[in-house]
Amino acid sequence: MINPERLESFFRQELYQIIQKRKDYLNVETDIVTQDIDYLTGVLLRFVDTAQFKANFTSTPLFELALKQRSVSKAELQGLADFCLWRVGFFPFGFNQRHTPPRKNFVVVGKSAYLRLSDISHPALIFLSLGKNFLLFANLISELRLQNITDIDIMELWEFWEETENQFAAEQLRKMNVVPRHLKKM
Repeated sequence: MINPERLESFFRQELYQIIQKRKDYLNVETDIVTQDIDYLTGVLLRFVDTAQFKANFTSTPLFELALKQRSVSKAELQGLADFCLWRVGFFPFGFNQRHTPPRKNFVVVGKSAYLRLSDISHPALIFLSLGKNFLLFANLISELRLQNITDIDIMELWEFWEETENQFAAEQLRKMNVVPRHLKKM
């Protein structure tokens, strides 16, 4: 059984360390504040320790977002946005390739849902930050997820790096002596 307090402390500490390590590379649209990390930690805790963790999440939520934009509660919209953030971040390679490109669908939906929440919620700043920095936060979660994995498929890693320019992925590619030309100077 996972101790929730220890897991929460671990997620928060690791996210802060990744931000510190990557601060030179981060393209932040709005400042990252403590509330952002607290929110990300909450999203991770909610999904990692539930039955949803084991479910198959390959379907695209674009149609669900279109329906929820019309008449939806804030909680449902927030749940959809949180799910997209977790799905993109926690499973950077786990998308079914029959969707073209499936990861982008989740990014579009999650970002749009958070920005919509920033328009209709009070306080809105947390949702504005999550919307504007959606991909950055997803990449932080991805790095947290991938940092202790020892057996990474080089093609999946390359595709992930190519799509996100994630610095962790670039470092792993360098370790495998696969260095994209424009990264050789870094």
